[in-house]
Amino acid sequence: MRFLDILRALLAPILAVLQLIVSVPIDTLYGVRRTGALRESRFLLRAGDEVVVVSGAPEPHHPRALIRLGEGDPEPVAALSESWSWCGFSEGLLPRGDNGWWYSRCEGGIHEFAIRMITPDGGSSLVPVDVSPETVRGWLPIAGGDQEGVLLSLADENDSDRLRVQHVTAAGVKDLGILTRNDRGAVISPQRWQALRLDEHRIAVVSLEYDLRSQTSFVMQRIFGGEEIEETVLVAARNRTLQSLATARDGGGKIVVVVLDSRGVDAFIDGHVKTLTENLSDTNAGLGEMRLLPVHDRLIAAWVQPVDHTLRIVEFNAAFAHPPAVVAENVGTEAAIALAVRDGEVEVLWADAGQLARRRLPEQPTGYLAAADLFTWAREDFAERERAFQGAWRNSH
Repeated sequence: MRFLDILRALLAPILAVLQLIVSVPIDTLYGVRRTGALRESRFLLRAGDEVVVVSGAPEPHHPRALIRLGEGDPEPVAALSESWSWCGFSEGLLPRGDNGWWYSRCEGGIHEFAIRMITPDGGSSLVPVDVSPETVRGWLPIAGGDQEGVLLSLADENDSDRLRVQHVTAAGVKDLGILTRNDRGAVISPQRWQALRLDEHRIAVVSLEYDLRSQTSFVMQRIFGGEEIEETVLVAARNRTLQSLATARDGGGKIVVVVLDSRGVDAFIDGHVKTLTENLSDTNAGLGEMRLLPVHDRLIAAWVQPVDHTLRIVEFNAAFAHPPAVVAENVGTEAAIALAVRDGEVEVLWADAGQLARRRLPEQPTGYLAAADLFTWAREDFAERERAFQGAWRNSH
């Protein structure tokens, strides 16, 4: 036994230093007692030193509460009453500038339709749109823009495939054209339709569309702003129902699309497909939203894996893809997720079961998480071997 005691004494300081190096603990910022808004969190966003939470029931026409979480007590920003519209699951909380944000959703009744926009000071504006409310099908806030979005409505009330596309800002509304989609009558939601600002004149709309007739999933990219709509089929996958997507622009300005379904997570970069992970689940049921964050020359995608309820991230670019790493365990599939770069670190935030938690990681996080997993395995393996050795020692004496 003396040899084991000596070995343990020699390894203890080394293991302690290694644990400090690879330890990236999970911080719980706010619990149920601090703010009940976290019980039904729909969106999260890091904006400077504060975190913004949008809470309410899943359908966006239900009441909404916008809460600012900083160093002090939670601060209400705005409260929206119930306002039903034909927009479906269309709303969004997006960054604006360096540390700002804005929230928007559809509002309307039988005869009128408008877009509600809210800013950090609690200011609220209503942009009326001259469109028949019953023809509206979706609202896509534009990432990288400044309080602007794309409104989708039926170009012909008797044809659910053709959608009128309009650019909406606080200053007014402009027609962009008409697109023909592949998923006749399907609900347009932020999980399946997103818009990006490319430059001063061009806007990209990326969508997941499923054609029942051919049983084919399409990832479509349409760019508006030129003389004609530039339409590209990024992928056409037969007998596969893609569930959700996330979009961003990489360091070079290229559009990156990440899609998720039960078979795995794939990324589309500059016309090339990269498989990031495979076999997430036996079914698409329970698969939630994804988040995508550009970090210098790489991107980081995050999602909750329904089989084991783990929050995972994967780090990739056009040249490589690291294996996915586990950020946290026991996370619900309906958790709201946010990614941010802050003070030279990657910050992963999630709101689940009434708590807002975060994990701060180095700018190249997957290597550290892999090292943490390896250290945990080594520590547990060492402890198990120690117990076995002690048992054998006692039996032999």
